[in-house]
Amino acid sequence: MAIETKWTFDPLDVIAESGDAGREDIINVVHWRVTMTDDSDGFFATRYGSTVLDKPDSDFIDFDDVSGDDCKGWVLPTMGDGNADVNEASVMALLADEIEAQRNPPNQKHLT
Repeated sequence: MAIETKWTFDPLDVIAESGDAGREDIINVVHWRVTMTDDSDGFFATRYGSTVLDKPDSDFIDFDDVSGDDCKGWVLPTMGDGNADVNEASVMALLADEIEAQRNPPNQKHLT
């Protein structure tokens, strides 16, 4: 069983001009999606959402230099709206459970 997990961040909403220290294209919303796929049987599960970012501080990253890892670092702390039990591991477990439920549905109807 080959499990693949892929994060995507698209689109990134920006404030075009902030007037703040000459910064432009400041990312203020990250739209994200994480998909887990079992390559051995094609089952997959996905979660998506949007994260509103605070105004950047001294760690500002120019838009053209923002990586997927940067976006993931901004998104992960916001998962679960402050619920410490919701984190990357719990989301991965949820996706794995969804794949297993597709493979072995918990509720089945039998026609008589």
